[in-house]
Amino acid sequence: MTINKCRKIRDKSYFMKKTIALKYDKSAPEIIAKARGELAKKMLQIAQQYDISVYKDEDLAELLYKLELNQEIPETLYNAVAAVMAFCYEVNSEFRERIDSMIGNKGNDIK
Repeated sequence: MTINKCRKIRDKSYFMKKTIALKYDKSAPEIIAKARGELAKKMLQIAQQYDISVYKDEDLAELLYKLELNQEIPETLYNAVAAVMAFCYEVNSEFRERIDSMIGNKGNDIK
């Protein structure tokens, strides 16, 4: 007779793809939209349609998904979100121009 003491049942929704949309306006970045499953796929399609930069980090998405909408990113996640912002700065000229105008960086690349 075998007894399985470590049987663990997981909710399948835990493994669904999650997407997060961030907004940055001079203070800390904040969550402006989040979705999972089919809605997450739709969010990605819309991002592609409007040429919005997409950064893939499933672990970070999982952490950010737990935050409320319109909530600023906590300081503990600043470094991780800074990597996302740096990626967007590199690949998206419109984002780069907006950030440069916010910090007064006239045509000088931030590296």
